[in-house]
Amino acid sequence: LGVGEARSKGNEKDSILSDVLEAVIGAIYIDGGYEQANSFIENFIMRSGSYAPESHKTELQELVQAQGITDGIEYEITDMSGPSHDMRFTVRVLVNGTEMGRGTGSSKKEAENMAAGLAVEKIRNNR
Repeated sequence: LGVGEARSKGNEKDSILSDVLEAVIGAIYIDGGYEQANSFIENFIMRSGSYAPESHKTELQELVQAQGITDGIEYEITDMSGPSHDMRFTVRVLVNGTEMGRGTGSSKKEAENMAAGLAVEKIRNNR
């Protein structure tokens, strides 16, 4: 990490940690192939109890694609507030141009995931 990122506890940010894990899995895949990468995932992630379920963004994408819509999801930042070391983001998610949820978080990713979760809930309640 750079000096600034280290000062702001970047080693504790989920987005950075998930990027590192993705890079490790990618390196294992490139070096050893699918079986080795799958073995790593099963043995060190799934069994460790540190596995988190899919994100709401993934779930929303799957629901929308199941309806035959392939690229109708958009995330828009509607507000950013707070000091640079403690920003708050508000994001809305649109499905085919219709707002389906708004979320707020300390990162864009967190706000997007919250908005997607509300959209998933809305879609499931309308079935």
